[in-house]
Amino acid sequence: MKTLIRLSLILLNMLLMPVLWAGEAAWFEALQGLERINGFEADPEIKALIPAYQALPAEPDQAVIQTLFEDQNLAQWSTRLDEYLSLSAILFEGLSPTEQKSLRPEFDRCREALRDFQKAITDYVLRLHPGFAGLGLAPLQAQWKGQGIRIVVFDVFENARIEEQRRLHPKARIAEPLIFGRPVELSHGNTVIDIILQLAPEAHIIPVAADGKSYSAAMQHLADRNDVDIINMSRAFPEDPVTKKVETAFKDSLRRWTRTGLFVKSLGNTGTDLFGTLTSRRVEKGLGPVATLTSYDLKLIREMYQEAEPIGLEVLALNLALFAQDLALTATIPGAVIPVQERTLAVPAEGLFSPSTGTFESGSSFAAPQITAWLALHLEQRRALYPDESRAASRRAVYQETLQKADREGHPASEWGRGRPVP
Repeated sequence: MKTLIRLSLILLNMLLMPVLWAGEAAWFEALQGLERINGFEADPEIKALIPAYQALPAEPDQAVIQTLFEDQNLAQWSTRLDEYLSLSAILFEGLSPTEQKSLRPEFDRCREALRDFQKAITDYVLRLHPGFAGLGLAPLQAQWKGQGIRIVVFDVFENARIEEQRRLHPKARIAEPLIFGRPVELSHGNTVIDIILQLAPEAHIIPVAADGKSYSAAMQHLADRNDVDIINMSRAFPEDPVTKKVETAFKDSLRRWTRTGLFVKSLGNTGTDLFGTLTSRRVEKGLGPVATLTSYDLKLIREMYQEAEPIGLEVLALNLALFAQDLALTATIPGAVIPVQERTLAVPAEGLFSPSTGTFESGSSFAAPQITAWLALHLEQRRALYPDESRAASRRAVYQETLQKADREGHPASEWGRGRPVP
């Protein structure tokens, strides 16, 4: 609501200005054209984006940049426009064949104009967004690229987009996806791959997709793969429908894997701890918990890590705000679960760009691949320094060193876990 009010005020101010830039006039006309074609009025926030874009400063200072991203949610502007364009395409397909044929040229022109607007927003955001600077990996990246490190991305994918990612990341190896069951095709996993390969551009990626009924089969397969170094799982744990706990076969396979293999999992985006208690940031802002379909994962994580069974080389990823000064508003935090505190690392994960989708994504799903890439680079370095060390020993050494060196920067372990990884 606050964003809507801000954008509405900007729209009102801009309407008082006598002239729009030529591009912006075309963008307004395109919006009006899609409204007319589909008989559906665009959301006021979408309409307000054009004058809001015109009002953006050409060379903002750091304080203004932080306000743009954290108060005006700048990184999500192009995503909202992309969602509107997707909706317009769905509505257009609902027209009769005769209407589609006659209106197609105008429809395509309008969409092309708004894609131009989306690109203008994206270019502006990329110029200001700190990207992965908060990780401090630049010195390491100058020498190490993730070469020879095999990473499973356990997720869901748009399989046709994998080929585009091979083109975008020519020095990486991206295997054909391993598919278990009949998983839905979504680009979530493609974004995870993009983030890993922006940081470790020569890593070997193995996409693994599974549906709700085949998670355990996928994990059983992975548990026996000695050629893999890291599994990135930006997904929820699978729940047994009878016991309401983590599926036993999945849990057993995961524990077998993490005896020697690294496992990185997203902690969640509920704005609470693992018991459902709101984070201090959301309390301060008068916000309730984040509505999410995966909130049930809180209980599964809590119960799994409170068990007395041994836990292996596992990292849980927590998302910080863009400039790492605080928790992200949506972050799920460890709370009082000490085994989770001891395995949680925190990195900024707000508005990260995915070149294969052209969108900016936020959440712990995208904190996890940053940590995965971090481990991959350090693992490559470790193996170069200690070539006689076993692969399992190098993974354990990197895992232990990464957790031990992490810095909470004065924040409590119940919120930040181990804190940010330190180069």
